[in-house]
Amino acid sequence: EGVYTKGSVTSLTALDPNKVISTGGITGGLRNATVNRSSSSASVTIGWGYNMYGAGIAGFSSGSTIIDSYFDGQVRNVADVGNSFVFSSGIGAYFIGSAGSRNTVRNTYSRGYMHPDNPGSFTDRSAIISYANSTDIYSSYFDQETTGVSAGVGSYYNTDTVEAARKSIAEMKQQATYSGWDFNQTWNMHPSVNDGYPYLRPRILTEELQPAVAGEPYSLKISGWDGAHAGLIWSATGLPPGMSLSPSGELQGTPFQLLPGNIRYT
Repeated sequence: EGVYTKGSVTSLTALDPNKVISTGGITGGLRNATVNRSSSSASVTIGWGYNMYGAGIAGFSSGSTIIDSYFDGQVRNVADVGNSFVFSSGIGAYFIGSAGSRNTVRNTYSRGYMHPDNPGSFTDRSAIISYANSTDIYSSYFDQETTGVSAGVGSYYNTDTVEAARKSIAEMKQQATYSGWDFNQTWNMHPSVNDGYPYLRPRILTEELQPAVAGEPYSLKISGWDGAHAGLIWSATGLPPGMSLSPSGELQGTPFQLLPGNIRYT
C-alpha cells in the first residue's frame, strides 16, 4: 500500500527464451497479493523472450487485486528477434486467475504512453489490461489521447465485468467521469496538481505524539505519505506556547505550560 515508483525499469533477457519475461513499474508479478493506493511514473522496458509481459503496475497477476491506483509513465519493449508474444498495458499485462482465485482491478486509470514500435509475431497493447482471464475490472479509465491506444482491455475470458472506459483528456480531468470513486477520503483533483488528473490524497502516518514535559526541550518528526508527489507542507493549531511545527513536519520547542486542549495538525 502507498507505493510510488519513477525512473526506469528494464527486465533482463532470459537465459532460456522459452520462459516468461514479466516486467512492471511496481512489480513484475503478483500472486495472491494486493496493490492499493499506489502509482507509477516509471519508464518500463520489456526485455526479449518468447513471452513478453510488461505494464505500468504489474506484468503478471494471479489471484490478486489492484485498487485505487494509476499509471502515468510509459511502456515499451525491445525488438522481437523471433516469434515473440508481446502483452503490454498501463495497469496489468497478463492477468490469469481461476474460479477460486480471481483477479480484481478496481478504480484505476492510465494515461501512460504505450510505445507502438517493435511488434512481436503477436502483439496486444492496451491501456488497462492486455489479457484478462478470470479477471474482473471495475470503474477503470484511460486517456485515449496520451496512451496512444484505443482499447482498455485487449482480450478477456471467464470475466464477468469489464469496465475500462476510453476518455478524452478533458473528460479525464473531470471528477464526474470517475463513477463510484471516493473523492472524500482516497482521491482528490485540483487543476494545478498532477496535471489536473486524479491523485491520491496525502495521509498522516504519525498516529501518536510522544509526551512532552513542561520546561524541557522537545522534538519529533511527523511523518506522512505524499499521494500527490508534490511535497507535504505541515501546519498545526492548538500548540502550547513555546512549541512550533515547521512546514517540513518538525514539531519542536520547549513547552511552557500544559496543553489545555487537543492539537490539530495537517
